[in-house]
Amino acid sequence: MLANERNISIVDAMKILYSSDLYKKLEDENTKLWHLGPVALYEEFKEL
Repeated sequence: MLANERNISIVDAMKILYSSDLYKKLEDENTKLWHLGPVALYEEFKEL
């Protein structure tokens, strides 16, 4: 979704995702964000 929306490669999209605040929150088991589906996670990513 990120790659399509920004018209970038999947590799670049993954680099952006892995360096994002969302990924930091996903790594924290206390946030329970890993329970969300991909669309909800992408919406969360866009809000951060």
